[in-house]
This record gives sequence, C-alpha cells and structure tokens, in this order.
Amino acid sequence: MGPNDPWDRFSRLVGQGKTEFDAAVEASIQGSGDRFVIGKYVSPEEFQRTGQVGYVQEVQVRGGRYFDAGKTLWARLEQSGIAGEVNRQVIRRQMEKGISRIELAGETIQQALSRKGSWTVEEIRWIREFAR
Repeated sequence: MGPNDPWDRFSRLVGQGKTEFDAAVEASIQGSGDRFVIGKYVSPEEFQRTGQVGYVQEVQVRGGRYFDAGKTLWARLEQSGIAGEVNRQVIRRQMEKGISRIELAGETIQQALSRKGSWTVEEIRWIREFAR
C-alpha cells in the first residue's frame, strides 16, 4: 500500500473529517488529464493472456482519469451496498467539473451495451442521464 492506494487515500480523507461516502468517491478517482475513461475491467493477467484492452490499460497508454477503488475499498463499498452509487458519483463529479470528454475503451458502445448488467452499461446510462 502507499499514498496513492485507494484504501490509504480513503483512510486519510476520513481522518481529515470527510464522510466515508465523499472519501470513497475522492479516493476512487485515479489518473489525471482532461478525459475520463470507462469500459470493461480487464485484469492484468487477462490482458497478458488475451491482449484485450480495458479502461485501465487504455489510461496507462494514453492518459486520463478513471474510476478504481482498489480491492480493499471496493470490497467495503460492495459490503455496504454503495459501490454503484460511489461509481455514479465519480462520473457525475467529473462531468460537473467540466471534463472535456468521456471515452469508452476497448469496444464500441453497441458492444458494451450488449453486455447486459455490466458496470459499463450502468456508466453509459448515468452519463446520458447527467448530460441532460
């Protein structure tokens, strides 16, 4: 763990007086730049095995911001039943701050939408909702 680890960042932010929800949102925003990348999560092992690109690999190559709560914080968010709401708020905050673009990594929107029940489908729905 280290200063950029989502769990460590979350713990520091809570210690500074942030609510657990706000701390989770802030700690889950990774990367930098003026684009936000969404898409399928592809583990490093799956990427090496198949070459399939997910949103994390896309950001590692081309830069940008993305949602990643890390394993420990993600487990806590799932256990609390707020993982989706934290993910949703991360996207909303990026849009409110005026991020210039949101990009989908590794697949077309049609391909992503065919994966019913995926986080990417939810993210596309939220983006459409917030864009109104």
